[in-house]
Amino acid sequence: MIHLKLKTSTIARYYVVAVILVFSITISYFVDAEGRNYLLIGFMVLSSIAFIFIHKLDKSEFLLFAYLGSITFIPPIIHYDTFRLSTILYTYLFAFTFIVYKRGLLRAYLSPWEFTLILKKLIYLYFFVLIMQQLCVAIGLPVINAHAYDVAVPWKLNVLSLEPSHTGRIIALIMYSFIFIRELVSNKKLSFLSFIKQEFPLFLAFSWIMLTISSTTALLLYLLLLLRLISHRDAPFLLFFAVSLIFLFVIFRIGVFERAFMFLKLLFQLDFNKMLYSDMSAALRIVPLVFLAKYLFSLEGFTNFFGNGVDSTGEFFKQVLNVPGIPDNFISGGVLYIWYEYGLLAFIFYLTYTLLNFLLEKDRLFSIIFWFLLVFMYTVNVYIPWFALVLFYSLKFYEDRSNASSKKSCSNDCIRC
Repeated sequence: MIHLKLKTSTIARYYVVAVILVFSITISYFVDAEGRNYLLIGFMVLSSIAFIFIHKLDKSEFLLFAYLGSITFIPPIIHYDTFRLSTILYTYLFAFTFIVYKRGLLRAYLSPWEFTLILKKLIYLYFFVLIMQQLCVAIGLPVINAHAYDVAVPWKLNVLSLEPSHTGRIIALIMYSFIFIRELVSNKKLSFLSFIKQEFPLFLAFSWIMLTISSTTALLLYLLLLLRLISHRDAPFLLFFAVSLIFLFVIFRIGVFERAFMFLKLLFQLDFNKMLYSDMSAALRIVPLVFLAKYLFSLEGFTNFFGNGVDSTGEFFKQVLNVPGIPDNFISGGVLYIWYEYGLLAFIFYLTYTLLNFLLEKDRLFSIIFWFLLVFMYTVNVYIPWFALVLFYSLKFYEDRSNASSKKSCSNDCIRC
C-alpha cells in the first residue's frame, strides 16, 4: 500500500512538472504558421484520457462543466449554421488538462521549496535561451527557436514562447508565483532590497529578459512587479533604480520605452484610433475589449442571452475597427467574446470559475490584476489564461495548506494553555 502511494506520488510529480513545462515552453519545431502548438495539443489529449479515471468533481468544477455545457448544447440549437465542433473540443482539452493537474498537484506532495525550484529553473532556462538568441542576432546566425521572427526588428525575440509579449507575461507570472510562495513560507512580505540580497542572480536574469526582449507588455509587467516588492524602506533605492532605468532608456532612445510611454498616454486620453496606429499589437488587446463592452452593456447586447454564434465577433470587429492591417478572421475582446458569441450564462459560468481558482486570500489586489491581464483580456482557447490558472491554483493550494498548518499550530498552543 505504501509502495503504491509512493509510485502514485512520483507519477503525479512528473505530471505536475510536465504541465508547467508544456504550458510555459513553446518549441518552434512543433508549432505551425498559425501558432498551433502540436506538442501542447498532444499532451492535452493524453491528459484528457487520464480525466476518464477521475470519479469525483469538486464544487467549483460544476461551474466549469456548466460553462462547457452552455457552449456545447446551446449553439447547435440557436446558431446551428455557425456551430464548429473543433472549437468546442479544443476548449474541452484545456479544461480536462486543468482538472487533471489539480488532482496531480494534490497527490504529488511537492513542498513549497520544490515548487519554487521549478519556477526558478524556468526563469534561468528562458534567460539562457534568450542569451543564445541574442548571440545569434549579433553574429548573424539563424535565430534558434524563432517563431514569426521579423528581421526588421531583430532584437524582438520570442525566446521560449510564441511571441515577445507572451514571454513577458509568462516570466512575470512565474516570478510573481515565486515571490508569493517565498513570502508564504517565511510568513512575511519580501522587500525589494531583501529579495535582491537573497536572489540577486535570479533578479538579474528576470530583469534581463523583461528589459531586452523589446516588448512593451514585458516592460509594464516588470514595473508592476517592482511595485509589488516596494516597501517604505525600499522607496529611496527603488526611486533611484527607476530613474536610472528611465534615464538609460531615454538616452539610448530604446523603442520599447517610447512605445510604452506613448501607448499609456493615448490610453489615458481614450484615443483608440491613435492607439491602433501607434502600437497595433498592444492596442488590439484593449481597443476591441472596449468596443465589445460598449455593445454588450447596451440594452440590445445585455438582453442577448444566447449569443450571436461562433466567430461572430470577427464580423462585429469588421464593422467597428476600420483600420488597415487587421486580419479578416480577427477574434479578440477577451472573455467578453464568450458573452457575444455564446451568451450571458456561459460568460458568467466561466468568469465565476476562473475567479474562484484565482483569487488569493493574502494578495487579493495582485491576484485580481493578474486575473484581469492574463484571463479576462484573453479568449478561452489560448494557452496563456490556462497557464495562469495552473499557477494561481497552485498558489491557492499552498496558501490553503499554510493556513491549515497555522490553524493547527494555534489549536495546539491553545490546548497547551
